[in-house]
Amino acid sequence: MHDSSVDRSIIASNEPTYSMEALEPRQLLSSTFHMFPLATGSHPDKVITGLDGSIYVFEHGANELARLRPHGTAFQLIPVPASFDTVHFGMVLSAHGDVYFSVHDGIGAYSPKFNSVTIIPLTYTPNDFAPGPDGNLWFTSPDNSTIGRMTLTKRGQFVKNATVATWTVPSFNNTGNGIVESALTKGPKGDLWFTENAPGIVAQIIPTKGGTPVINEFALPNAASGPLGIAIGRDGNVWFAETTGNAIGRINEKTKVITEFAVPRAGSTPFWISPGPDNALWFTEISGDHLGRITYGGIITESDAVPGGAGAGLSSDIKGPRHTILFTERDHDAVGELLI
Repeated sequence: MHDSSVDRSIIASNEPTYSMEALEPRQLLSSTFHMFPLATGSHPDKVITGLDGSIYVFEHGANELARLRPHGTAFQLIPVPASFDTVHFGMVLSAHGDVYFSVHDGIGAYSPKFNSVTIIPLTYTPNDFAPGPDGNLWFTSPDNSTIGRMTLTKRGQFVKNATVATWTVPSFNNTGNGIVESALTKGPKGDLWFTENAPGIVAQIIPTKGGTPVINEFALPNAASGPLGIAIGRDGNVWFAETTGNAIGRINEKTKVITEFAVPRAGSTPFWISPGPDNALWFTEISGDHLGRITYGGIITESDAVPGGAGAGLSSDIKGPRHTILFTERDHDAVGELLI
């Protein structure tokens, strides 16, 4: 006999609870910026730091990567033999030190060791990437509402004829509506987490030995909050930026309780978020042209306006070595560095 009471208790235990904390505006952070200009029309979207300290920039408008070596004074331009998509702009560093990035209907792989680019053709364009706990490369694919995985070697190196597998996101199976998966990050406990910009969901991926991962989804209080950037904080919890909700969200990794912290600046459009070298996370404000900082206790402060000013379009991961935060100014063709 089917025991419906057991089913209900299981469902109830997985339902997140919500709270919203509106914080009063905090004093702006005193900011020291350095700017690295790029070629006109390069439209940099993401910036990451390599294992050797090199800075890599995804130049959306130029179909190339730019690399600034440690102590270098000029960017090395790396041509990509494939076109970039007009929407997707993922880029990530593998554990081995290779750079993986989105190209139209495929994945690009740059090897710093051999200074070479390889293109893995697909029939869809990945949006964001993360190295998985299994050593493979995982990605979101909003073109077909799936989560994908490309196999790498045990040392995280790219292999020819790599196997690529995809799994449909549960919310798409449940509704039949297109799902816009956005950002992806490696989780704290053998898992990965990603955002669904539409319909306002944060989800967990648990890889399994059988191959088919378990995907758990957690709906946000406001389905139109537009979660995008996502990161794991030093506190072990999952943090994400709500682009249209104008808030920073947090999911307690253990209890799955969701808390949201309102960004003081109205209409700032929080975009990407990343743990900083200090005891906080940092996020870009794509409409506010500022950088935001949120402590693990939920206190939000903001930087002075970036040198680019209005329309800077801060649309990057914000990471950096030591005591710096790196970001891109898409509309002003520059990479910014904030000293903290």
